[in-house]
Amino acid sequence: MRTLPSILVLAACTSGPAVPPIGLDPEPRPHPTADGVGSSYTLTFPEAAAQYLEVEAVFPATGDELELFMAGWTPGSYRIRDYARHVEALVASTPDGDRLPVRKSAVNRWVIDAADTADVVVRYKVFADGTSVRESRVEADAAVLNGAPTFLTAIDRLDRPHDVRFILPDAWADLATGLPPHPSGEPSRFRAPDFDVLVDSPILAGKLSILEWTLDGTPHRLAHLHAPPDFPGERTAADVEAISRATVAFWGGMPYRDYIYLNVLNGRGGGLEHKTSSLMFAHPDIMHDDDAYKKWLGLASHEFFHTWNVKRLRPEGLGPFNYEQPVLTPNLWVAEGLTSYYADLLLVRAELFTEEEWLSRLSRRIERTQAMKGRKVRSLEQASEDAWIKYYQPDANHDNVSTDYYSKGAVVGFLLDAEIRKKSGGWASLDDAMRLAYKRYSGERGYTAAAFQEVCEEVAGSPLEDFFERFVRGTAELDYAPALELYGLRFAHSEPNDPEIGQIGIQVSGGQITRITRGSPAWGADVIVGDELIAIDGHRLKGSVRDLLRGKPPGQQVELLLSRRDRLRKVRLGLAAPTDQSFTLEPRPDASLEARTHRTRLLGQPRPGSPESRAAARAKSSE
Repeated sequence: MRTLPSILVLAACTSGPAVPPIGLDPEPRPHPTADGVGSSYTLTFPEAAAQYLEVEAVFPATGDELELFMAGWTPGSYRIRDYARHVEALVASTPDGDRLPVRKSAVNRWVIDAADTADVVVRYKVFADGTSVRESRVEADAAVLNGAPTFLTAIDRLDRPHDVRFILPDAWADLATGLPPHPSGEPSRFRAPDFDVLVDSPILAGKLSILEWTLDGTPHRLAHLHAPPDFPGERTAADVEAISRATVAFWGGMPYRDYIYLNVLNGRGGGLEHKTSSLMFAHPDIMHDDDAYKKWLGLASHEFFHTWNVKRLRPEGLGPFNYEQPVLTPNLWVAEGLTSYYADLLLVRAELFTEEEWLSRLSRRIERTQAMKGRKVRSLEQASEDAWIKYYQPDANHDNVSTDYYSKGAVVGFLLDAEIRKKSGGWASLDDAMRLAYKRYSGERGYTAAAFQEVCEEVAGSPLEDFFERFVRGTAELDYAPALELYGLRFAHSEPNDPEIGQIGIQVSGGQITRITRGSPAWGADVIVGDELIAIDGHRLKGSVRDLLRGKPPGQQVELLLSRRDRLRKVRLGLAAPTDQSFTLEPRPDASLEARTHRTRLLGQPRPGSPESRAAARAKSSE
């Protein structure tokens, strides 16, 4: 593993003449020809400190009018985000500087009168203050750019090459991206073969820490932005390399010529997958918090697994993309849920997690699934289709009416894996189904819900209709018993913390009720989200609701004093008993040799010649 100089990572600081402010008539100057490409862009940052970037684009005029649009969403994040609202001061001209009329045809579309010119030059500014991995952000010392909120393009030129050139401020030393290099070889120029690749290739610019390793001769890179001086980048790269190796071994090969992990240490979280890269956010102190670092490793594992599952093995609805409308699919539980399942599992196979750490993460996913009352209302397929209006836009009632296709999808993946192993007599697994699905559906044609079920049944050698009908298309309670029996696991027994304290079924923040649990005493008792909880049985709320319920057993009647629209109201209700069900997984001490063998095969073995895994050694050293 080695640290790369800027020039070797297609990164450079390219200075150039100052670009006139957008909105003013610039002096005419030569423009690169757009012939043979869909568009040609030059990005500059004269107002970076004000969080602006400026774009000059050249489009070939193929008729009397040129219609441009900006994407409304970013693939992998299923919500319309109206990126066009950040575009300012758009002007169009001929290459000689003569202004061309521009009119809006939709909130994200511009029509330009191009009857008397071969090429159209468009200049615009983008306000980039985004705080998530799906947006763009510019600051005085760095930029994180995504394609959808940055680049306008011609409606009829999506399948043509898109050239991009960066002119960076002097202080910005490096540039890293998964964009293909430009044929000219200039380190600050790139050529996306089509608009999909342009949108799918985020960019980091600034002072970067970049490390590289090779896997079967294929270069892999990890770029950190905003890394503190003492940041141990070598360790992060070594661990991410282990993830890369385990994941490539799972799929049996690499579908790319190079890959880059883009990691922004900005104190936020989240990640987004791309075809030859991933964009991740993390806290700069993750290395000082073992739990935070493990969470980051899980994020890296999740996004890298997406390189195969979603970016290539994709549901039928996700491609070709419609960047202006929601695209529905019932299979996000496969795309995201099974990716979450394998992201955790591969950390064990990469020897970064112990079995106990894997069980802990799976237990939390089960707890999340069981806590959502909406699991009895909306199926995994329905939750997948409703991602655009529910998962990414949750309201106070979300947990009562929906389920999490990430967590429940991962849990169903665990159960489905066990089901395939049982039905095949241990000769096949969900691993084999994923690889077979990839072989069949990673090309031009995506898979349908029926096609994915058929692949699983083919691998299992037995029908799985009942499983899919109950747990994927239906809302039946998940049956954990077969998987726990197969692997020699059990749910640990636990007693309620305070079995004598009754429950109301509300969540309160700042005195205001923020959620009400379906089926709880408060549900349907004329208690609504937004009410202010002032007191219970005459005792004012100063700390937690739990504090006011001490000494009040299940079944006892209590009186809530509420304020709604500045008018006081009293509500009486009976307290419910707390749940004593635990979803913390642990190995059964009396598990059979067969069950332990199944679990060993699921988790994988340490590398030959290694007496114990890296994860076990790390855990032992911290005792």
